[in-house]
Amino acid sequence: MAGTRQAKPIDLQMQPGLFMQRSVRQALMRYTNGDNVRWYRGLPQKMGGFRELLLLDTNGNRVFYKGHARSYKQWDSLDGNNWIAFGTEYKLYLINNGTLYDITPIRQSTTVTNGFTTTAGSLIVNVLDVSHGAQTGDFVTYSGSTPVGNASFNQEFQILAVIDADNYQIVLAAPASLSATGGGGALAQYQLSIGLTSDGTLTGYGTGTYGTGTYGTPRTGSTFGGTARIWSLDNWGEDLLASPNGEGLYWWQRQAGADSRAILRPTAPPNIEHMLVGPDDRHVLALGTNVLDPSASTVNGQQDRMFVRWCQGDNFDNWVETESNDAGAKRLDTGSRLITACKTRTSILIFSDEGLYAVALASGQDVYQITPLGGAFHIISPGAAVDVNGVVYFMGQKSFFYYDGTIHDLQCDVADYVFGSDATPRMNRQMQSKITSRVRQETTEILWSFPSVDSDENDSTVIYNWTQQCWTVSSIKREVGGDKNAFYGVPIGINDTGVFADETGMDVDLEEPLFNFLQTWEGEFAMTARHDVPQNQTLWSTASGSMLVLLHSLYPDFKELVGSIIVQCRGREFSGDPLVYGTRLTVTPTTDQVDPQFSQRRVSIYMENYNMGDFWRSDAWRLLSSPVGRRG
Repeated sequence: MAGTRQAKPIDLQMQPGLFMQRSVRQALMRYTNGDNVRWYRGLPQKMGGFRELLLLDTNGNRVFYKGHARSYKQWDSLDGNNWIAFGTEYKLYLINNGTLYDITPIRQSTTVTNGFTTTAGSLIVNVLDVSHGAQTGDFVTYSGSTPVGNASFNQEFQILAVIDADNYQIVLAAPASLSATGGGGALAQYQLSIGLTSDGTLTGYGTGTYGTGTYGTPRTGSTFGGTARIWSLDNWGEDLLASPNGEGLYWWQRQAGADSRAILRPTAPPNIEHMLVGPDDRHVLALGTNVLDPSASTVNGQQDRMFVRWCQGDNFDNWVETESNDAGAKRLDTGSRLITACKTRTSILIFSDEGLYAVALASGQDVYQITPLGGAFHIISPGAAVDVNGVVYFMGQKSFFYYDGTIHDLQCDVADYVFGSDATPRMNRQMQSKITSRVRQETTEILWSFPSVDSDENDSTVIYNWTQQCWTVSSIKREVGGDKNAFYGVPIGINDTGVFADETGMDVDLEEPLFNFLQTWEGEFAMTARHDVPQNQTLWSTASGSMLVLLHSLYPDFKELVGSIIVQCRGREFSGDPLVYGTRLTVTPTTDQVDPQFSQRRVSIYMENYNMGDFWRSDAWRLLSSPVGRRG
């Protein structure tokens, strides 16, 4: 039997990134599992933590956003102020200097005259407002009303239920003490109607064809499909342009004040699936939008989801092309609808549901030249493409791609973690429209957040490092996010009503540790000491696995270790066998070696950290092992 004197320590010279595309036995010299670990300058290290930002309303009270964030934009205004815009299925928001502003457009303003009816002991209030046009879940703000039933109404409410075209219900914070009707002449400001949280069917007023159903009765179900509300956001100088998919164009003006509402531009197309501002000019592009009306004088014609239209330069209120302006339009052919676009420094990529187009600046009044690039590249969601220094990376239906003038496959070493298989899906395909992407320049990473098979919201993140050309994953949940923010000095993440300073400290909101781990492949050792092989060269045999291996010692090697980590050997004889777990051993900055004394045919090394304030950056460990006998 071989002993420790016959074995030499060998280096674990692991390749960067996670690799999940082979069995844990065949993934030689790779990490096959992990969480919240990145590769930076060639070495694995724990990711940074995050903390929730304290956001206040204009009265100084802490406030949280409503809904689920689906889009994100940050920019600086001329006075140096930093702005973060994001949209949910309910509202449109701005963050500036720690204050959260609700800039959701006002759809309609009316006067409610003695329209509030309370019932003693009840939270429910009936509101009579003829032709209110609201739907269940919409938000309305009243001002100038007088109390009714000892209840005040001068605030924002979310509509509980729509009774008919003239009546709806709201909910009080405390039961009314009297049954009464009144309120005087109250100004009611109805915000833009809410959108869908997820792809599904449309309900409420206006659903279906004219003349079907009973007038005054909201539709509770339909055969008309709808998509989750996803805003298009882009800055127009220091101002913000915003468009919820399928609706019009809205303008928030910096000079009107931070708390001013975004305003509908009535001469812009009324139906826009995606909107952006051109990279080197002042043209707004509307994708999946309207053709001209029969008079050819407005852009209020039928919506064509393959139609691209751009406004006159420097004028987003003029969209009708004439000989005297450079507004224009073009219908694209490949696909049934345009999904999204990604802007680079000098060009634009447009994605349809079946193809891809390159948009380049042209001379004269033509403005844009649009070239088809092929039909085999199906982007998975409106938020799945990002620009990195002129190269566009995007997630497809079952793989990743990048475009640098030519389209390339981007090999993904963790594709099974993201997409799974037909038999065992990893992603919730019904919710794939919620997938978003973001860039972190300092760590050279692209992050795609997506909903796993058992989740309706993004709960998993896959990460590609474009300088290391490797992949990793994270369980940190993010609906949307952005790169390093000028005001906060760190990347921003948004999730579940909270806004977070990412890459901040080592922990989760200063309350709990950020769990992280790495695990190697399962190595089969035939022999680890040979006189014809340099000492620092690792020899693993994956051909036979005929020897029972005794792993005597591990020699940690950290570039940096603050706190401690846990290391454990795990192994088994054959792939179908359950894992056998060795002793959990603690490694600190002063630890020279640990002695697992672990024996199995196949062995992997598992490393875990879950302590407040800890950080590690690992180099190549060494191990000492020897064969102790044959099995099978």
